Amino acid sequence: QQQQQQQHASAAGSGEEKKGRAMRPADDVISRIKHDPAIKMEDITLGYEDRFVGVIEKPFADFNFTDDYAALGPLDVAIPRHRIVFFKYKGVTLWNRPERIDNVFGSMGGLRLHEVLEQYALEHPEDGSGGPTGPGDEGDDDEDDGDDLDDDDDD
Repeated sequence: QQQQQQQHASAAGSGEEKKGRAMRPADDVISRIKHDPAIKMEDITLGYEDRFVGVIEKPFADFNFTDDYAALGPLDVAIPRHRIVFFKYKGVTLWNRPERIDNVFGSMGGLRLHEVLEQYALEHPEDGSGGPTGPGDEGDDDEDDGDDLDDDDDD
């Protein structure tokens, strides 16, 4: 009986481990997308839960992410952060709340954003994305490669 409990504990431990860790919130992902020069907002789509229709996917640039909803005009599209389900980069999942995937900050043991961008560039050379810094930056000798935006302090 003790052996069965140990087996059950070790099997449950792998799933519990991921479940118990804190996932970075959608606000952090929004901020990263808006402020990281390595990513174009046009390449990002966002999925959100509509109360009547279900999950709807739209371009990230269609949304107005402001804290003051009262200041928005009638044509502005804004959604509450708790309704955000996922973010994708050219169809590749970056962040998915229900599935607990975080490929932006790696908070759930996933990749980090720059790794996703590099992998996409390798797998889709015809796209011309040129990796995390985009085309035209190949000869750049700057040491600043944008990695300081990863917030390693939280690890």
